[in-house]
Amino acid sequence: MADVAGKREGSIALPRGLEPAQEVLNALKEEAEQNERAAAAAEERKDELVAYLAHDIKTPLTSIIGYLALLDESPDLPGDIRRRYIATALSKSYRLEELMSDFFEITRYNLQTIPIERSSFDGALFVNQIIDELYPVAQARGLQVVYDGPASFEVFADASHVARVLNNVLRNALAYADARTEVRVRTSLTVGQGNFLWWELTVTDKGRELSPEHIERIFERFFRADDARPTATGGGAGLGLAIAREITRAHGGDIYVQSAAGITSFTVWIPQGAVVSGEPSQT
Repeated sequence: MADVAGKREGSIALPRGLEPAQEVLNALKEEAEQNERAAAAAEERKDELVAYLAHDIKTPLTSIIGYLALLDESPDLPGDIRRRYIATALSKSYRLEELMSDFFEITRYNLQTIPIERSSFDGALFVNQIIDELYPVAQARGLQVVYDGPASFEVFADASHVARVLNNVLRNALAYADARTEVRVRTSLTVGQGNFLWWELTVTDKGRELSPEHIERIFERFFRADDARPTATGGGAGLGLAIAREITRAHGGDIYVQSAAGITSFTVWIPQGAVVSGEPSQT
């Protein structure tokens, strides 16, 4: 009788009469091998990205030090030159911040369990605060972020985690949108099937569209769609959208993407509970 417990190449063979069990075992074996290969590939990609980020962090840091040193050593520089040096150093600082964020995402990369602690808060105020936080990033590329939603409405979710979702999705839009265009953030409460209430968050940008192949993989960990949609900032580690999906699903919701005719939209759905007598029943 074949060794079915040990790790071995090829299919598992069982005695005649046990064909159904043999098929099940072979299917489980194939699935386990695929998961093992995927895990090994992700770990290898993670190591590559750590090395990549460690190298790339030096570039903006060197520029920042260089321009600040010039400003320090030459206090009598003409005003226009000083402003140009300051603007360049600030731009490199933003890039360094992005790289450091990516680095920390990788080092604490463990999305298996995400504790969700919900509370009630103003969804409109929440979204506008995220927009305000990313104003410098939008301004650097001449982008206008537009809020599209009610002046005030109550939602029930984990604010800190949803903030991470919206921050990641909005940063993605700001990186890939065509310069001097509009990025729209639409949000509202929507009643779906079964009289169930959802919090909808949709971020839309205008730029080069995503191919169906990239849409299929866009939420994979460490996947970067730079070949499909070149970014002015050089791209991230490929974790932002994967994290957004994990957090959204931990809430019992999900995130979807559509891209056509140069318009790309990411939509997040967060469950709010069943509507009972006009009021949501939080679950």
